[in-house]
Amino acid sequence: MQHDEIVLPCNKGWTRLGPGGGGSMYSPTVSPHDPNTAIVTCDMTGQYITRDGGKSWRMCHLLVWCQCFAFDPVDEKRIYAGANALFATDDFGESWEMVWPGGKGARETRLLGDEAAPVYVGEGWPGGRVTAIAVDPRDNRRLFAGVSVTGEGGDAASGAVYLSEDRGGTWSRKAKLGASRIHCLAVSPDSDLVWAITSGGIWLSGDRGEKWESVPFVTDAEIVEGAVGFRGDGKDLLYVVTTPRNSEPAGLFVSSDGGRLWRHVGAGVQLSVTSVGRRWGPPVRAVGVCRDRPETAYLGVSLDVLKETGLARRDIGVVKTDDGGTTWKWCLRANPWQEPENLDPDWLTRAYGSMWPDYPFGLGVAPTDPEVCYSTDMGRTIMTRDGGGTWERVINDFDKNGGAYTRGLDVTTCYGIHFDPHDRNVSFISYTDIALHKSVNRGKSWHHRIQGVPERWRNTWARSGPSGPGGTTIHASRCCGTGMCATTPAASASAWTEAIPGRPPWREWRRRAAPRSCSTRPLRPGSARST
Repeated sequence: MQHDEIVLPCNKGWTRLGPGGGGSMYSPTVSPHDPNTAIVTCDMTGQYITRDGGKSWRMCHLLVWCQCFAFDPVDEKRIYAGANALFATDDFGESWEMVWPGGKGARETRLLGDEAAPVYVGEGWPGGRVTAIAVDPRDNRRLFAGVSVTGEGGDAASGAVYLSEDRGGTWSRKAKLGASRIHCLAVSPDSDLVWAITSGGIWLSGDRGEKWESVPFVTDAEIVEGAVGFRGDGKDLLYVVTTPRNSEPAGLFVSSDGGRLWRHVGAGVQLSVTSVGRRWGPPVRAVGVCRDRPETAYLGVSLDVLKETGLARRDIGVVKTDDGGTTWKWCLRANPWQEPENLDPDWLTRAYGSMWPDYPFGLGVAPTDPEVCYSTDMGRTIMTRDGGGTWERVINDFDKNGGAYTRGLDVTTCYGIHFDPHDRNVSFISYTDIALHKSVNRGKSWHHRIQGVPERWRNTWARSGPSGPGGTTIHASRCCGTGMCATTPAASASAWTEAIPGRPPWREWRRRAAPRSCSTRPLRPGSARST
C-alpha cells in the first residue's frame, strides 16, 4: 500500500478540531519496518501514532502516561507500550491489550486518589512502571522489560530486568539493578549481548539476559538518558547522558569499544566562544541513535555561551554526528535573536518562537535510515528526512488565510469551546499552555489571539463570554496571576487590554481557589460586567 493511500480514521464520526500540538511530548519511537510509522507520548496521558510520516496522527488512549515503546522486529503491526503495566497492539494501535499484569493470570484494577488513577495488581506483577522495553531481534517471543518499583517504608525505588519468552504471557526476574530507573534496554542482533543503561550505572549480560554484571563508568553522576548501537564487530557504541553533580562533568559520554574506554563530549559541538555557568539545566537532555548505522546519532542540546562581544547567549537545538561522536555539527539551532532557517515553522513556532518549547525532550531515529529523526519538546513534534538538513512541522497545516488546523496531534487541556451568539461562524477555544484561539469558519482553522495580553496571563485561559453586538468580550486567565482582559468588538479579538487588575504573582495565591469561569451581562455597546 502506498503511504498516500493510508487514511487514519476519525473516532466514530467525530472530527478533530484545534491548531495541533501545545503540550510536552516524549519518547518518539520509529518502526524498524517503515520510517513513516512512529509513535509518541505526551504529558496529558495520550499516545499518538502516525503511519504517513507525520501527515496525520491518531490518538491511542491507554488511560495512563506511557514512558517507552518498542516495535516487534518481525511483526510490523505489533507495538509494545510501557507504563504502570505493559500493553501491546497487533493492529498499529487501533486496539490494545494489557499483557502484564494479565496474560495467563488474574488482574485487578484499583482506582486511587481524587483523579481515580488506575493501579494494576496481578499474579507475577511487581508493581511500579515499565520504563524500558526491548524485543530480541533473533526471537520475537523474547521480551525484556525494565521495571522501576517504588520502595516500601521509605526505601528508595529500585529497577529490575524481567524476561518473557512467550510474548508477555509469563515473566521471570533476571536482575535487580538497584537504580531507580532503567532508561534503555538493547539486545544485540549478532551476539548474545544485552545492555541496560540505568540512572545508577550500566549493566551487561553476555548470555542473552540470564546473568548480568556492572560495567565501570567514568563518573558517579546520575545518568538521565542512554542509547546503544551495534556494529557487528563486538565494539558496541554507547551514548550516555549525565546530569550535573557537584564539580563532575555533565552532558554526553561516548564509548566506541563496548564500554571499556569513555570520552566526554559534553554537548558535542565545539564553539569558538566560551561556555558560561549553567543556568538552564544540563547541556544535553536527549540522545537518539540509528540502529543499523550507530555512528550516526542526534543530541538535543542547550549551550550557555559568551559571545566575543561579551554578551551571554543561550543556543538550543539539535546537533548530529556521523562518526560515532568524534565530530558534531549543528543541524537545528535557535537563540533569542535568531530562528532556525532550516525549520518549516508550525503555528506554535510562529506564535512563540523556538525558545518557548525549549530543547528536545526526545529524539527518535529510524532504525534503518539515519537520515530520519523525530524530535519532541515542550510543545511540538518536528522531523527531518535528510539528516537534519531541513526540519518539517508535523503538528498542523495552514489554510490560505494563515489559519492553523491540526494533523491530529493535539496534546494539551482544552477548557472549553465558546460560541459567539451573534455570529455562528465565530468561536473560541481556551487552552492550557497555548492560551486562546479563534475560528471564523466554524472550527475548520484557528488563529492565536493573545496580542496585548499581559505576559503573566498568556499561558492559560479559562472562559469567555461575549456580550451584545459590538460589545466587549471578557476572558478570565487562571495561571501565573488572574484577572480580566477585554477586547472590542467581540468578533475581532485581535488585540487585548487589561480591564481588571490581576491578583499577585502565582506563588502568593496558589493556595486559593482560582476562578475557572466568567460571564458577561450586556449593559450598553462597549461595556460589560463580570460575575
